[in-house]
Amino acid sequence: MSKLIDYILFDFDGVIIDSEIIATNAILEVLKSVGYESDVNTYAQQFSGMMEREVFEIIKNQLKIKDIQPYIDEYKALFWEKYDKELQCIDGMDDLVRSLSISKSIVSNSNLDYMVKSVEKIDLAAHFDQLFSSQMVKNPKPFPDLYNFAVEQLNLDKSKTIVVQDSPTGVQAAKSAGLK
Repeated sequence: MSKLIDYILFDFDGVIIDSEIIATNAILEVLKSVGYESDVNTYAQQFSGMMEREVFEIIKNQLKIKDIQPYIDEYKALFWEKYDKELQCIDGMDDLVRSLSISKSIVSNSNLDYMVKSVEKIDLAAHFDQLFSSQMVKNPKPFPDLYNFAVEQLNLDKSKTIVVQDSPTGVQAAKSAGLK
């Protein structure tokens, strides 16, 4: 009897690691000085799954900020400071990933260097076959390109592959790629 599931494609931020809260707190702290007021939950609902450059562009337009770059630079410095002190796995995910005998990879809109650094920092690098970043395709999530690329590169049977995702953007991308 063949297995029902041969492969798992995990999203990264919010699924494996808990860096979204680090990024959210850093953005909210930096943009408070220009009048951007939001709480963590409202921010997460509005921007979940979006890339940082998209978030900053939306906020730039909302607040009519002429040059957002200084705030992006300040955010990046604060993010890395917090990241080095606070990064951790989503509770229980490290044990789950280590215990799964099924093959798995990460498919994320995150930067590849960031993903490599993060899986090494949380000591899970050896447990994933490959890391797939939005840098590898023309269109990031919510487009299906990244999932389609991963499926092609890994030669996966879509009917025996599942996706673990935490954002509407990622779910849309996975479904558009014909994945469960």
